[in-house]
Amino acid sequence: MNIIILGDSLALPRPHRINNYIPALKEELAVRFQETYGYLVEQAMRKKYTTTEITVTNRAQRFSTMKDISARFWDHLFFFQPDVIVMQVGIVDCWFRENLGGKQLVELSEFEQHYIHILSLLEQRPDTKLIVIGICPTSVKMEQRYPGILDQIRAYNVVLKSRENHHQIFYMIWKHTSIVKILIFIYFRTINT
Repeated sequence: MNIIILGDSLALPRPHRINNYIPALKEELAVRFQETYGYLVEQAMRKKYTTTEITVTNRAQRFSTMKDISARFWDHLFFFQPDVIVMQVGIVDCWFRENLGGKQLVELSEFEQHYIHILSLLEQRPDTKLIVIGICPTSVKMEQRYPGILDQIRAYNVVLKSRENHHQIFYMIWKHTSIVKILIFIYFRTINT
């Protein structure tokens, strides 16, 4: 099973504060590679399916938006030829940016247009499954600092969930075990068809 991960820094190892990270100090990372969900999913799948070749390729990039993923999706879909794509994107898009006068990098209507483009490409490979991970709600503290951000997260999640069909496109809110369960479900559907 060939699995590819597309998304932002939430799928990557990362320090506590990326802007203040100094590699020479060898500070402990907030998330080490062995703690990323791509690594954890690969390990869980390999443990459960010892006779199946499992490959998880993490193509996530820091600060990626739906627009960025849409621009690279064709390459990922047709050159990597994945059985499953796990896509976690949206928080970078919807977050209010102080350097943009409180605006978002990708407004909701543009976010939806790029998502629809991705799904139109996906239709060309009907055996490739897409697991879309919704944007996790932020804290009350962040809502107080950025009033309205929770409403924006909900609105972007509505777009992501709206195209779920439980056949090729699956939507979920983040839980490592849920991804494994969906991959197991997809695996059994693949070998039984």
